[in-house]
Amino acid sequence: MKVISKGVITTLLEKLVFKSYRYAKKILINTEGFEDILTEGYKVNSEKIIYLPNGFNIEENLDIKSETNLKNPGSCFKVFYSGLFG
Repeated sequence: MKVISKGVITTLLEKLVFKSYRYAKKILINTEGFEDILTEGYKVNSEKIIYLPNGFNIEENLDIKSETNLKNPGSCFKVFYSGLFG
């Protein structure tokens, strides 16, 4: 695996990542250890971080007020996640 040397492009990308984390309303993580990286390295407020492990079980983790939302997909807020972003 080739290592990218630190230069103008990597510095700009780091700044973009830093701002993205700082200005996000909420940040979902699936690894508990990543919270330390965000709070200590990126100075992100821990109240913005939500731990959502892989193998998420909706019945165990969400306060479902109505099953009709699950039966009517158009009424739900949707998020798509694939892989590691940071």
